[in-house]
Amino acid sequence: MRKICAAVGFILVLSGCAPAKLVPLSRLQETNQSTLLVYRESAFNSGGIDAVFGSGQQDWVALGTKSYAVLQIAPDSHEFFVRSTQADQPFLFKATVAQAETKCLRVFPNPGNFAKALLLPISYMAGNTFMLEEAVCPSAAILAEFGKKTVTYAK
Repeated sequence: MRKICAAVGFILVLSGCAPAKLVPLSRLQETNQSTLLVYRESAFNSGGIDAVFGSGQQDWVALGTKSYAVLQIAPDSHEFFVRSTQADQPFLFKATVAQAETKCLRVFPNPGNFAKALLLPISYMAGNTFMLEEAVCPSAAILAEFGKKTVTYAK
């Protein structure tokens, strides 16, 4: 019983290892920006864990279940990431965003998480909790059912 309690305590301590440190995005001129819509649908797997989205070493927004954010970014090639607030590895996704383009990215839980978390929690922390993919942009009616997260910009 003592070993079980110690293992649970260890996991709880590690669960706070990677909090989101959200930073403001650079403010761009309206003539030199593109739109990125990032959304996360509802899923049981990783449902209670925020997905932190960003680029480089910067966390831009934390998405809860069934939420989205609209970001104004520079048209360019980017390497985005998504990770959890747990001690996992970021999932990297490269995308090129064209001038004045609206691109949509879907955040979804790694399908292999559920078994890892139950059977071997250490392997869970060594993998990706969330993944990203380019997707068709959801309609306004669908987005109306989601919570919108605010993104901050530098002054």
